[in-house]
Amino acid sequence: MERALRLKINLDKPAMVFSKNVTPTSRVRLAAILGVKVEDRHAKYLGLLAIVGRSKKKVFDGIKDRIRIKMQG
Repeated sequence: MERALRLKINLDKPAMVFSKNVTPTSRVRLAAILGVKVEDRHAKYLGLLAIVGRSKKKVFDGIKDRIRIKMQG
């Protein structure tokens, strides 16, 4: 499968995130085959959104606000 997808699959990873172009049926099938769960695109990793889309300003404005609050307090 790795050769067909041209990706290295980390089977130690407990979850996968799929593109919106992948059908729900394909997501469920692939997750079942690999033995992982499907993760929501809005999950966070180290306090940041796991996937930053086109609107990076929105994501990083939140970080700037948290830093500003910590510096004031």
